[in-house]
Amino acid sequence: MRIYHPRDPRDPAYASATIRGTWTPGRGPCPECMASTSELLAPLVIEWEPGSDVVGDFVWPGVDNVVVVSDRVRRALEEQFPCDFRPVEMRQDPGVRRPAKQTGRRKPRVWLPHRGPPLWWWLVPLGSAKLDMKASNWTFEKHCSTCGKEHWRVPREDRHTIVDRSSWTGHDIFTIRGAGWIFCTEKVRIWIAGQGFLNVAFTKDGLISESVR
Repeated sequence: MRIYHPRDPRDPAYASATIRGTWTPGRGPCPECMASTSELLAPLVIEWEPGSDVVGDFVWPGVDNVVVVSDRVRRALEEQFPCDFRPVEMRQDPGVRRPAKQTGRRKPRVWLPHRGPPLWWWLVPLGSAKLDMKASNWTFEKHCSTCGKEHWRVPREDRHTIVDRSSWTGHDIFTIRGAGWIFCTEKVRIWIAGQGFLNVAFTKDGLISESVR
């Protein structure tokens, strides 16, 4: 069974956003591996960046492991592929104000209050799986004895990601331990393409092994 990585297509036609919160209280980076000791919590707070005022059905606020979807996507997805949908809040710098008239001197952007779809959701996979380390081309680097995080070197191109089927929860949208992004089955990729949703692309990543070890 093929698996894919849903990702930001980096299309400048669509508005982009940045995460502004909310994180658990942290004590700075881990002193051993320098990884962040904070985790994202709901509500996910985002701020729109200048560049475009066209909002796609998928929004990727800075990193591919966090995705925000429109209410239209949520309603369609939850009937087919169970996920957790958490609230999103939009923030705007008080010093940035909507101009009375858009001119070529100012980059377009999404302004608040937003005049588009009223609801946005942070999509969080319910499914999970573990990597088949022998069959994949990921490289395990170390396990941090202080914060407990695993550190992997993952190829950016030509990844050969093999999921151990016995560890897979069976969800079509899932995460893999050690990876910083979301994965899905080919069934999800085909279904999303058929819905015509905007601002999402897919990278072929690997397979879920056919046999249970």
